[in-house]
Amino acid sequence: MNSLLLLEILIAVGGIVIIYSLARDMITKRKKAKDVSTKESFHHSRSSITLTLQLQAYERLVVLLERISPEQLVHRLGKIDMPAAELYAVMMQDIREEFAHNVSQQIYVSDIAWDAVVHAKEYVIGQLNLILGQLPPDARSRDLCKQLLTQHLQQQTSPLKIALDVLRKEAKKLM
Repeated sequence: MNSLLLLEILIAVGGIVIIYSLARDMITKRKKAKDVSTKESFHHSRSSITLTLQLQAYERLVVLLERISPEQLVHRLGKIDMPAAELYAVMMQDIREEFAHNVSQQIYVSDIAWDAVVHAKEYVIGQLNLILGQLPPDARSRDLCKQLLTQHLQQQTSPLKIALDVLRKEAKKLM
């Protein structure tokens, strides 16, 4: 009878060990599946946030370029009659502020896109410098506005248009 009792105890212990091992394996598999699912969800969420930030950066840079375009500068700032040099200073300040407000967007766009934006800004500043240098000292704001628009419209391919095209193409690739 001792050997029969011993056999029953061994079978019971073996069954318990097998049940314990199966339960442990199932718990481990569920935990791993949950971890993978959580990591995939986190990665998807992170890349979704990054994509949103990138698209917003492209949008903001397009708005920047539109706001510093000669047409918009004249429309927003050129309505008041003042000396041309005074309007020049106001326009330069506006361009610099717009650019400074959006400088952080460069981390979300390609180097090519950022260089195109910087080049477009420098183009507008260069045009303003050139025109102010050609105007007589007593020129008025309307003279500066007229020359700025004339010069801009004569430009075959404006760096502003090139930069806008670069931004649009890159943003479309993200969508």
